[in-house]
Amino acid sequence: MRCLFTGIAYLVSCALVFAGCMIAFFGFADLNVERNAYRLDVGRSGGDCGGGFVHLDVGTGEELHCGPAGVMRTQKPKTNAMFGFTDEQKDDVYSLARELGRDGLSETDEDQVQALVDKYKATVPPADRFRTADRRWGVPDAWSGAAIIVLGGLGILIVRRTAD
Repeated sequence: MRCLFTGIAYLVSCALVFAGCMIAFFGFADLNVERNAYRLDVGRSGGDCGGGFVHLDVGTGEELHCGPAGVMRTQKPKTNAMFGFTDEQKDDVYSLARELGRDGLSETDEDQVQALVDKYKATVPPADRFRTADRRWGVPDAWSGAAIIVLGGLGILIVRRTAD
């Protein structure tokens, strides 16, 4: 009977470690997406968009349409970029990028556009900022997953000590 309880306790502890790993993985992955939600990416049309949500063509400052050749364009429309910004603020960002990008966007130009995005981001109420959907992943679950891993690991150690 003791062997049965030890086996069940061991399986429950292993399940906790596995569940904690999954929760932490998705939590930290979504946390990374949230960090990049207002990051400016500059590239060439048809190339890889990168991790940010605001994509601009380095040669013109226009909104970048990117993706592999022969595949439908993957750029999200302006309404999906710069979450919580007003239409006027979005237009300001794209207008500045087009203005600075007439002769190509330099690093200084990119910094100016990113500074404007950051300035407008600071005015967005926390409830309106980008979140990775309406699910609970993100910072709380990333750390909850880590705590569950520790709890499951302690369970495994305790079961092994008592089984000996």
